[in-house]
Amino acid sequence: MEILVNASSCVDGGTRSILIQFLESAARYTPRVHYTVFAIEDIRVFAGANTTIVPINTQKRWLKRMCWDLRGIKRWAREHSVRPDMVISLQNTGISGFRRIPQIVYLHQSLPFTDDIRWSLKKNDRLFWFYHHVYRWLIQYTIPRHAIIVVQTEWMREAVRLPAQAGLQISPQYACV
Repeated sequence: MEILVNASSCVDGGTRSILIQFLESAARYTPRVHYTVFAIEDIRVFAGANTTIVPINTQKRWLKRMCWDLRGIKRWAREHSVRPDMVISLQNTGISGFRRIPQIVYLHQSLPFTDDIRWSLKKNDRLFWFYHHVYRWLIQYTIPRHAIIVVQTEWMREAVRLPAQAGLQISPQYACV
């Protein structure tokens, strides 16, 4: 079994910790599954024998990361004749080009789903406004209907479920970890 894992933005903080835990668990609990992980190069030290790390440097470059997520992974898989049985995204968005393949999306960014705070386009709020309005749309656009969305908390589960009930492209399947 071949699983592609997109973790190109898991550079520091909590997302890096989750990636490290994922790699350690993959080596320990699923030794017969091969993982191809797209991540920063220094993560190689945590990879097991069943893991190939493909170094990707998209950190701090939104446009580069979006191009990678939307087209680059599919192109890489085609050029390397890799046909995954599943794809996993550890960075909030689905992976385009693999709509017929099972996907698991770890959705950890809560700002797009917080409706009780209003962000403006003032300089101090612009990044938050972007996360709330633009990034929310991008998340909903890239996650296919059949994807399993993994969230950390019950309130996040409910917040993501509401847009799904409105017919947006978010799966009705959720799991809390």
